[in-house]
Amino acid sequence: MIPFINKRILITIFSFFLLLKGENQQFSKSSIKTAKLLEKEDQINSAIAIYTDLLVKNPTNKQVLRNLKLIYKKQNLFLEAITFFESRIISFPNDFNNYSDLGEFYYLNNQKLKAKSIWDSSIIKFKTQRSFYRIMLSIYSKYGLDD
Repeated sequence: MIPFINKRILITIFSFFLLLKGENQQFSKSSIKTAKLLEKEDQINSAIAIYTDLLVKNPTNKQVLRNLKLIYKKQNLFLEAITFFESRIISFPNDFNNYSDLGEFYYLNNQKLKAKSIWDSSIIKFKTQRSFYRIMLSIYSKYGLDD
């Protein structure tokens, strides 16, 4: 009888965690919609605040990272983006996307030598990552770079 109770308790606990996860995903989706609405209403700082809060809860959320990156680009908030991606590199030193993004924002901020330095060092760091090379090829093509 006791193993049956333990299984029921485990199933109940597991079901509870699945429910929480589902609610958390719903919360994230509604928060992203709110942030998008705020962007359209030109309340950029509020949208950024929502996205950064979402990243605190789920730091690897690709959609939130992409949306935040787009805001930084559209609004020419290059210094803010640089600060953001520098902090991401400290927290996630093995995520090559942060390095390519940081270099891109240095480039957009007319700090081309700093961008090249970031990209060159990250090419050495991620020399075995094919995905990184694809990203770098895309960036170099987008900006007409030939190195």
